[in-house]
Amino acid sequence: MDEDDQERLAAFFNESVSHYGSIISVEVQRDLKAKFGITDAQISDLRLICHNSAQCPLFYRESDPNRRIEITSVVANSQKRFGHLQHPKVSRMLEQNLGITSQQSIDLINWMDRPDTRDLLLDPDMEPYYHIQLLWQYQKPVYRGPNKLPPLSDPNKYTLVLDLDETLVHCGTAQIPNADTYFSLCFNGAMFQVAVKYRPHLTEFLSSMSKLFEISVFTASQKVYADEVIKRLDPEGYITHRLYRTDCTNVCQNYIKDLSTLGRDLEHLIFIDNSPQAFTFHVNNSIPILSWYDDEDDHELLKMMHILRQLREYDDVRDYCKEAFDLESLVLTANGDDYC
Repeated sequence: MDEDDQERLAAFFNESVSHYGSIISVEVQRDLKAKFGITDAQISDLRLICHNSAQCPLFYRESDPNRRIEITSVVANSQKRFGHLQHPKVSRMLEQNLGITSQQSIDLINWMDRPDTRDLLLDPDMEPYYHIQLLWQYQKPVYRGPNKLPPLSDPNKYTLVLDLDETLVHCGTAQIPNADTYFSLCFNGAMFQVAVKYRPHLTEFLSSMSKLFEISVFTASQKVYADEVIKRLDPEGYITHRLYRTDCTNVCQNYIKDLSTLGRDLEHLIFIDNSPQAFTFHVNNSIPILSWYDDEDDHELLKMMHILRQLREYDDVRDYCKEAFDLESLVLTANGDDYC
């Protein structure tokens, strides 16, 4: 592929991305194949060319065009073989087939597989943000108790706070097809059989993020239930702390998770929840995630992994969240007339 062809294809690629709105749109790849007859490897190369080249790994930028196509071809084959680029065997495969170092393979994978934040699936329902707008009219309760978390054991780690239900798992007392586990629960004198289904990529998410973050689960569920779920989904102990309904702040019957009670630097604390009302007090520390129930093709935790890696490079995570999500604007512009 000569330089003229690369420029022509890159221009068409950018036009397609502008039309379809996503860097990884299947429509973009379809158009490129149909109109130019190029291969998957060449499409991967174009994706790299059209990204900001200043952010790509130095060894890749300095490679000649044929070497870049060789690299992207190996990456594409690795992705096809193992399902996704973050599979641990992909890095080893790149090192063996391309003769690159372990760090170079990690840098290349993270750069090629990084998502646009716009590719994170967000719930289009704006009512929760209007609900936050209403809750902002109430004075925030003052917490005078001790920090809810013990001192941070590793000062190099940021803190990642995760919701539980419909963020990491879906549970129910009714039958759930292909449940990952079951347990019996006695609550208020009654016995329940609870089925638990794990969100796709959950274990990989916890394992990878535990290297960068101190992980806590903060749920509005009861302790007796949450502990049973967490000990099953996290046998390796990646989750270091647990917070429950009793740790929430009740404002007008809303269980709000007040991050200021945890005893952590808010510059280094990020919160993920499928229910926006939960982060009423700290929208700039928060990322909403689409509620999950049973979609086996869900990839939101993989996307979150890349977003969290990007965010970890910021001195203040709130700067990233403001740039990427600007939830405060969503709250302020939510129109109550739409929900009356």
